[in-house]
Order: sequence, then C-alpha cells, then structure tokens
Amino acid sequence: MDSLVQLAIMWFGVFVASVLATKTKLTSVLFFLAFGSLMVNIGILPTDSAPFIRGFAELGIILIMFALGFEENTQNFLRSIKRSWGVAFFGAVAPFITAYTVADYALEAVLRSGRAGLVTPVLGCRLSRKSI
Repeated sequence: MDSLVQLAIMWFGVFVASVLATKTKLTSVLFFLAFGSLMVNIGILPTDSAPFIRGFAELGIILIMFALGFEENTQNFLRSIKRSWGVAFFGAVAPFITAYTVADYALEAVLRSGRAGLVTPVLGCRLSRKSI
C-alpha cells in the first residue's frame, strides 16, 4: 500500500475520531488510539509501515502526550501531588537513601582507593529500583 494512501486512511480515522469525541464529550486521544488499533488489527493498515509514516507516527505520539498534558487541570494535578507525596517519598526516596547508605558503608574500602567515583549512587539506584 502506498504511503499517501495509508496517510489518507489515517487522516480519515482522525476525522471520525474527532467527530465521535465531540459527540460523546470525551477526550479525542481515546478515540485516536482506539481507531489506530482497530485499523491495524482489522487489516486496513499494515503492521509495518514505510519510514515516512513511522516519522509521522513518532511526531504524533509526541503531540498526543502534549495534548494529554494540556487537558489536565493544574489544580487537580497539584491536589494529586499533595495526596501522593508520602507514597513517593517512602516508595522511592527512602529506599534510595537506605541503599545508598548501605552501599557506602559496604564499599568503604573501594571508595578509599579512589577508583569508584559513581559506585555508591549507582548501587543506590540499583538496590532501590524494585521499590519504585
């Protein structure tokens, strides 16, 4: 299938998704993703596309992420941060500090030699990554 035909089919899907989003008063990103998945799974669009289309797809994903960010209400975002700071602290920062301290204590001899500049922070990240 020609790249321009694929692009025309995609733009038709974007148009239909936008109309449905307006009618249902839901976010259009939901319909974009649904139509894209549907068109590929039915076989209207191929699973492997040309580099031209892949470049547009990468730009589209970036634009979708920006669109989702712009639709978010700032007050809701700040309220959720206030509610979840404890989970973030005890789920990420506290394990990192604990792992960093343990790695620093266990690797004291290696660090005294001056050959392992980033060993402690890297081990702190590696040891605490399961808690995130």
